[in-house]
Amino acid sequence: MKAVIYARSSSNSQQGMSLEGQICECTAYAQKNDFQIVGEYTDRAKSGTHSDSHDFQRMINDVSDNKFDCIIVWNLDRFTRNRHDFAYYNRILENNNIRLICVSESLTYDSEDIA
Repeated sequence: MKAVIYARSSSNSQQGMSLEGQICECTAYAQKNDFQIVGEYTDRAKSGTHSDSHDFQRMINDVSDNKFDCIIVWNLDRFTRNRHDFAYYNRILENNNIRLICVSESLTYDSEDIA
């Protein structure tokens, strides 16, 4: 399965998992589960409250090009912190048969998970 990694940090002085740490954890998950990493999208010092970050939007635009089958994030709040944005973007993923995988919470979101 072809996968991309999305990593985001909220600020340059963020406490917690760095961009590099997120990528490392996601890469390890992908290797353990036989996913082929075909790309990375990263947004440094961007808030998850609004999903207008450059690489996030580039990733969403690439969804319809069938470049990958899933998006791997370290933690769900790295994808977005806004529930409405989550529902909106998850629907886009769902409509394009893209799975969202959250490493730290061991969750996979796809059409069967969202009511």
